[in-house]
Amino acid sequence: MKMIITLAASSIASFSMTAFAADQPAPAATAQTQTVPSDPAVKKPDSGPVKEVGFGAVRTPKLVNRVGGDRDAAIEVVEGVYRFKKAMIESPLPDGYPEPTPFGAIDIKEYPAVRRAELVSKDESGAAMMTGFFPLFNHIKKRNISMTAPVETDYPQLYTDFLNDKMAEEGETKMSFLYRSSSLGPVGEDGKIVVRDAAPVTVLSIGAQGAFDFTEKIAELRTWLKSQEQWEVAGDPRMFVYNGPFVDPNWRWAEVQVPVCRRGGTGKEVPTTQATKLPTSAPPKELVNTIGMKFIFIPKGQFAMGSAPDDRDADLDERQHSVTITRDFYIGAFEVTQSQFERVMGRNPSQFQGKSFRDGGFNHPVERVSWNDAAEFCKRLSELPEEKAAGRVYRLPTEAEWEYACRAGSSDAYAFGDQPQRLGEYCWYAPNGDGQTHPVGEKKPNAWGLYDMHGNAWEWCADWYERHSNRPQVDPVGPSEGTDRVYRGGSWNYAAAYCRSANRTATAPAFEGFDFLSISFRVVMDASTER
Repeated sequence: MKMIITLAASSIASFSMTAFAADQPAPAATAQTQTVPSDPAVKKPDSGPVKEVGFGAVRTPKLVNRVGGDRDAAIEVVEGVYRFKKAMIESPLPDGYPEPTPFGAIDIKEYPAVRRAELVSKDESGAAMMTGFFPLFNHIKKRNISMTAPVETDYPQLYTDFLNDKMAEEGETKMSFLYRSSSLGPVGEDGKIVVRDAAPVTVLSIGAQGAFDFTEKIAELRTWLKSQEQWEVAGDPRMFVYNGPFVDPNWRWAEVQVPVCRRGGTGKEVPTTQATKLPTSAPPKELVNTIGMKFIFIPKGQFAMGSAPDDRDADLDERQHSVTITRDFYIGAFEVTQSQFERVMGRNPSQFQGKSFRDGGFNHPVERVSWNDAAEFCKRLSELPEEKAAGRVYRLPTEAEWEYACRAGSSDAYAFGDQPQRLGEYCWYAPNGDGQTHPVGEKKPNAWGLYDMHGNAWEWCADWYERHSNRPQVDPVGPSEGTDRVYRGGSWNYAAAYCRSANRTATAPAFEGFDFLSISFRVVMDASTER
C-alpha cells in the first residue's frame, strides 16, 4: 500500500499555527546535554557555530548524527529561520528540539520531552489530517496558547512487522500540535483532545520534499536499519510537516521518522508514539496563585441539592433533587478580598473599608460589586501574564458547584449539621455580625477547608435564576437567559435561615448592593488546568 503525502492538507495546520504564534514572544531555546553516541562511520553535517536568532532557530550538532542518504546536505540558519536550498521553516520549534533533517539525508536525532495536544482518528491518513486540524486549532486558540512547527502525525500500530513491511489491516492516525514549552498549558483532557507530556525519544529520520511517497521514505529507513546491527526499531512511524499551504509545493519541508534504540537497550528511550498513554499527575489538594488567592481541590461527585422535605425554613424554590458533578474543580478557600479585587481591577468599591476597620478592610470580602463586576474580575485575573502562562482560567461557580462545595458532603441544613445554635462557630450573621463584614477566614471552615460559605457576605453564582425542579441533573448551569443572577450564602446582618446551604436568592446582574446588602463572590478554577 502506498501513502502519497502531498503536504497540502497537512500543512494547513502548520501555516495557521505559524500565523497564530508569530505575535507571541519567542522564549529562548534550552541547551541540551544528551548526545547521540558517535559512530566511526558516521559523518556529521557541517554545523558551524551554535547560535540562536529570530524565532529561536538554532544549530544542534549534539542532537543530530548523519548516518545515511545525502551525507553532504547541510541546513543553514539565515535571518532567524532554517533554510535548505529554497526551502525554509519560519515557525519556532519546541524548546530543545533538534534541527530539521534536509531532503534526502538520514539522521539519528534526540528529541526531548514535549507537551502536546493530540487527537486520534480512525480516518484514512489524508482525511485524518483535516478532521484533526480544526479541533486542535480551536483547542489552542481558545486557550491563547502559542504553538510551534512541526505538526506531528503518528501512525500507531501501522505495521505488525516493520522490518518485513507487514502492515496492519486497520490502524489509526494521531495528529498533534506541539507546545513550545510545558509552561504554556496544563495536561489533561479537552473533549476528545488529550494534552500530555510525551517522553524523550531517539529517532531515525529522513528529510522529505514536496509531494512524496510516505511508504518509499519508510522503505529507505527500513533499508538503513537492515544494513547495520547497532540500532533497532522501538516504536511506530511518524511524520513531521513544517510548512503551510502558501509555500511553493515543491519546497515544502517534511520528515518521516521511526523511533529507534540501541540493540538490546534498556528501554529507557521511550517512543512518543506508543499507544499507552502516560499517566497524568494528581492535582494538588490546594494551591495559591500569583496574587495570593488560595484554592481548594473539590472532587467530582453526587449530592442532594436543595432542602430536605422536613426543613421548616425551606422556600418553594428549594425543591430537593439529585445533582451529579462530573468534573473536579478548584474553588477559592475564601471570598475575594478587597486587596485582591483592587489589585486586579484597580479600584475598591467596598463599603466596609478605611481606618475605622482593623487592617483597613483589605482582608474583608469585597462587596458593593455587581455580578458583571465579578465576571470581569475573573476575566482579568485569567489574563494576568503569570496566570496566563500557567494556563489558568477563572470563572464564577455554578450554583450547583457552590452548594456542593458549601455542603462538603453534608445533607443537613448547614455544612456542620442541623444545629443553628452552632452557627456562630462557622459564620458571621445577624447575632454576631456587629454591623459589618469581617476579615475572611476567622471562623471555622467546612469539612473541605472552605471558609465563610455561611455568612459574612453573600456570594454571586454564575447562573440565571429559575425555580428548581425535582428531576435529576448532571452539571447544571441554569437557564440560558433570564433577568436575575443567583447569589448564595447569607451575610453579616441576616438570620440563620438565610445562611442555610440550600437558601437561594437573586437580583439583576448590574445590581451592586447597598448599605444592608453586601454581595461578594469567590472564584472557581477548573482542576484540569493543574494536572
